Amino acid sequence: MSQQTQPSRGQQIKMFVSIGKQLAASYIGWTIVISLLIGLAIGWFLFGWVIAPVQWTDAKPASLSWESGYQQRYLSYSADALTAGAPISEVAKNFGEGWNKAQVIEKLSQMINEGWPNADRLTRLRDELALFSGEVGPTETVTPSGVSSALVPLLLMFLGVMTLVEINYHLSLSINPDDPLRLFGIAFNAKSPVAWGLSIALIGIGFFLFRKAGRRVSRSWNEVTQVMKGGR
Repeated sequence: MSQQTQPSRGQQIKMFVSIGKQLAASYIGWTIVISLLIGLAIGWFLFGWVIAPVQWTDAKPASLSWESGYQQRYLSYSADALTAGAPISEVAKNFGEGWNKAQVIEKLSQMINEGWPNADRLTRLRDELALFSGEVGPTETVTPSGVSSALVPLLLMFLGVMTLVEINYHLSLSINPDDPLRLFGIAFNAKSPVAWGLSIALIGIGFFLFRKAGRRVSRSWNEVTQVMKGGR
């Protein structure tokens, strides 16, 4: 009786690699699409977190960190401005968007209770702000304009990916792959390098534009979050 031997680890790896190559050769189109999507996902995080991370500029006072004391400093500077003769309407206007009068008054009261310096100036600002008939921020709802600016790049990426999927579906399952593929009312040859190139270009252009819109998206999302917090 012959003894059956188990394949070595190296032989097992070669076997799986061979199977993968055979599957890739059979479904070359899907292999390209999947590889492109994986590369896009990895490149997205690599580009967004390492190469060119989003940087904040022109942040509103409400977007500053309370935990780090930046909001407290701004409120303290506002109290100094009021003491120096600035009208309460101008001080309230400079608070900007993202919070309402009740929130500012609450933050001022918290600073006073925590023993921040110049408590008399903070108290004056709080009291005059409570008597002020206006509002510190806009009364209308903040609309996420930055989010809308990212819809076009996302649409471009979606069209590029969908076109690649349709091309591969046509080449893999069509009875005659040489027949023209009709997509969005346009007939074209699925085997043409132009169709592949345009699809990949749509994905690349959409990704590039989406990265450029990332800062506006982050800023608008922060504004909407601040408004939602203020409505609680």
